[in-house]
Amino acid sequence: MPSFDAAVKEILFEETRLGLVNSTPASEVALATTPSWSKSTVPYCKNCKRTGHSFVNCPTVECRYCH
Repeated sequence: MPSFDAAVKEILFEETRLGLVNSTPASEVALATTPSWSKSTVPYCKNCKRTGHSFVNCPTVECRYCH
């Protein structure tokens, strides 16, 4: 796994190569991402694939040992 600095340099290199970088100096560029989930969204269960509850509260989860 590359270091953070190496990854940023690689991204900037590719953006420059593709002509995506504007004239802003690299020292003024910041990496910004949006969260893939929001606390205001309805919970989604990875077990039964339904919304409204999380895996911890899923009514279909049973013990693997005693069922």
